[in-house]
Amino acid sequence: MARKLQGMKSTLRTRRSALSLIGLSAASVAVGRGALAQTQPATLRLDWTPSGYHAPYFYALSRGYYKDRGVDLQIFDGKGSLSTLTAISEGADTIGIASLATMALGVSQGRPLIAVGGMIQTMPDAVISLKGSGITSPKDLEGRTWGFNPDDYSTRLFPAFAKAAGFDESKVKKIQLSHAIVHTALLQGRIDFMVGWEFTDALRVARQKPIEKPIKYADYGVNMLGGGLFVAKKTAAEKPALLRGFLAATAKGFEEGLKDPEAAVAALVAARPGADRELLLEQLRRTPPYLHTKNSAGKGFGYMALADWEQTLVLMKQAFESFKAELKPSEVYTDDFLPKQ
Repeated sequence: MARKLQGMKSTLRTRRSALSLIGLSAASVAVGRGALAQTQPATLRLDWTPSGYHAPYFYALSRGYYKDRGVDLQIFDGKGSLSTLTAISEGADTIGIASLATMALGVSQGRPLIAVGGMIQTMPDAVISLKGSGITSPKDLEGRTWGFNPDDYSTRLFPAFAKAAGFDESKVKKIQLSHAIVHTALLQGRIDFMVGWEFTDALRVARQKPIEKPIKYADYGVNMLGGGLFVAKKTAAEKPALLRGFLAATAKGFEEGLKDPEAAVAALVAARPGADRELLLEQLRRTPPYLHTKNSAGKGFGYMALADWEQTLVLMKQAFESFKAELKPSEVYTDDFLPKQ
């Protein structure tokens, strides 16, 4: 009888243990489902096909930083700032990277957009010429041939650069070219110089032929905020938690990706097979000086200074005839979603 009682107790204990395990398993599933429910889908539309400065986004994605912050992110290539503006305005994508000057121009024309973080804040736009061209100072541009694209904001700012650098813009010969052929035109000697980014375009040219030291607009006081992150105002109003999570994960991606550029570029190449690893690596290594200005130095990733936005808006009125609106910085930028400084 005693043995039977002991056996019954043992059976009861086993059943209780099994029920406990089932309960724990169910609770775990519930927690897992809750975590998945809290993850919001989002897309990031780049400004162009990936360059080195995009690598930290892919690094953060590969390390799971976005999902850790509740964001299920997909990254898509871009076809220029205007195309990205349209995608965000029409709701095709959640977050975009584009020229902040182009975004502000869009806002002045009625597009409901707002910047939520800066990226390329010191203008990398520079005069690029081949070694031996004799173009080593702005004055040397007089009498030379420039291959330009009329839609580029660097083209619109060329008169301001000429005035600040002290050369006669009217003495510069101009040939209108598309982005697709301007590098080739320079390499073939059809033009004497082009204007492009010092740490992307200049590197592409330099890999094929030696170049003179690029002459940067910013060195002569002509600086507009460059590429940055922006969203539709509806997204800012309706998805603040998503934006805070995205920006926190991005900040971590930049912090760690810049410390380990090889790993950051490896993540980009894994996502975009066939990309030029060595070129991307050199581009990323040259990125840090452009992430802040003197006014935003020492601040965290994405922070933009009021003074820089004020200067950007002033230069835009000078450069773009269609920019008529009297915009305030608060109408084009908010730091509400950035990690606490």
